[in-house]
Amino acid sequence: MGLNIVSIVVLIVIFLIWKKDRNNGWLLIILGGMLNLTERIMFGYVHDYWRIPLTSIYNNFSDYLIIIGGIVVIWDKWKKSK
Repeated sequence: MGLNIVSIVVLIVIFLIWKKDRNNGWLLIILGGMLNLTERIMFGYVHDYWRIPLTSIYNNFSDYLIIIGGIVVIWDKWKKSK
């Protein structure tokens, strides 16, 4: 239950950052986080089903949304700093 509350607070903070920044990468991060939170609430855990080739690391679709969102945010910040 505590992890769910932390996840909700983090999602709210990210949403507030997005409202100020309007970078679409934040929306991908929010979507991925909400999907993970929904799965955690419904099943009690997040199921990771896609194996990253040549590793023993597994992720799910939501994790990739978060990763891609982070890349978009960093890329946008880098472009604006030039």
